[in-house]
Amino acid sequence: MGLATAYGIIKSHGGAFRVLSKMGEGSSFIFYLPAKQSKLAHKKRDIETPEIISGRGTILLVDDEQGVIEVCSEMIESLGYSVKAVTSGLAAVDLMKERGGDIDLVILDMVMPEMNGFETYERIKSIVPDAKVLISSGYSKRDDLVDILDASLENFIQKPYGMAMLSEKINTVFAL
Repeated sequence: MGLATAYGIIKSHGGAFRVLSKMGEGSSFIFYLPAKQSKLAHKKRDIETPEIISGRGTILLVDDEQGVIEVCSEMIESLGYSVKAVTSGLAAVDLMKERGGDIDLVILDMVMPEMNGFETYERIKSIVPDAKVLISSGYSKRDDLVDILDASLENFIQKPYGMAMLSEKINTVFAL
């Protein structure tokens, strides 16, 4: 899922991340996670299966990582939606110019080359002001996201996410 996702996971577990890179020699990625001090208690628990919420409509998925596009497209389609997937902000803006009225929701990655998620969001909103957008990022929720999301982090989903979380967030954004 990329460095942004790895960074988000490692930081959320109280870890640290280090990158070493030398021209012509390659790069090394080192991460540190805190050791668990106590033994795990082995208890049987009733595990609740999260509810999967199906729906209909067309979702534009914008992410620069092909693996994310493939996996998320399958998840979205299995929820009952049709998917238009693009790998850049520029392609998303072009698609919204051509078919913005046909798009019910945009799932937008924040960290992309050429045109980042913030710029893409602003351009999409200038084309279709009432466009529904779900921000997706491997980074934790940040204060600068609050501004772009109209002071609501309900429009945010952190990578990596599963089917239940995705269906819940799509449903939440559609209800806004």
